[in-house]
Amino acid sequence: MNYFQVTFQTRILLTAVFSVGILKKEIHLIQWISLVMLTIGVIWMQLSLPSTSSTKAIQVERKQNYVVGLAALLTSSCTSAFAGVYIEKVLKGSDQSLWIRNIYLSCYGIVFNTVTFVATNFDTLDSVEFFSGFDSVMAVMIGIQSFGGLLVAVVIKYAGNILKGFATALSIACSYTFSMLFLSVPTTISFVLSVALVIAATILYGRPNVQLWPKEPSPDSGKEDINANDMQGKTNASHV
Repeated sequence: MNYFQVTFQTRILLTAVFSVGILKKEIHLIQWISLVMLTIGVIWMQLSLPSTSSTKAIQVERKQNYVVGLAALLTSSCTSAFAGVYIEKVLKGSDQSLWIRNIYLSCYGIVFNTVTFVATNFDTLDSVEFFSGFDSVMAVMIGIQSFGGLLVAVVIKYAGNILKGFATALSIACSYTFSMLFLSVPTTISFVLSVALVIAATILYGRPNVQLWPKEPSPDSGKEDINANDMQGKTNASHV
């Protein structure tokens, strides 16, 4: 079992918790149930994906501290969920346009990526060609990534991080479905069931007023009906 995949998906529920605490978002009981279903479905989906020889982890004999690893994963989930909700708060509470906000975020990204690039290639920085490997395919990939980033910002501003989580889960399902149809990737029953669970969670989240169980009539409801009938009878008698 991939503990990283299982633990990191807790950010779906943490995003909902931060949305309630920071954005004062109202989430009904049926929507909480759908979020739990979504979390289980995404974990199940990722665990059911067949691993290839290039993605199999190389087992190395080394000491592992699972407590530290679990704490790091939970911290990563919390920071990821908090960052997403805080960005949503900034985008929805600001009068500046979405494009200006994206420029600000891109400037931060340029700074951190530059520091990472210099730190990684510090020893061979003189011989590294910055635009090495850039061709038409790379330009197309950069354009797709840029458009995807803008699209995510639009989704966060006008829909929210919770709906983005549903969209991400459905995109994983669609990507693997296309792989099965066009790339002859094997189909598993586990994956089909996980996709069904994700779809059911998505439909359920969009229906927050669904009653899980029928309401029991209150003891006073019968008396109210009798009183209403008496009032109606008196009104009819007065007209006569």
